[in-house]
Amino acid sequence: MVEHKVPIIVAEEWGGFENGGFELRSDVGDLADLPGVYTVTLYEKDGREEVPIVSYSIFHKMERPGGYD
Repeated sequence: MVEHKVPIIVAEEWGGFENGGFELRSDVGDLADLPGVYTVTLYEKDGREEVPIVSYSIFHKMERPGGYD
């Protein structure tokens, strides 16, 4: 079995929550040079628990497979 190490990067800046949109910024370091599928997930605090509310996959330097249009 291949072990994958997945870094978790927390956004350093966020805002622009007007009109259903948002902005976020984060330093991804060397990841920007590596091809792959990167997933951005936004969490909302629900009491003490963090609940994912949306995920978006970014296909960086590679072809998206069918069905992602």
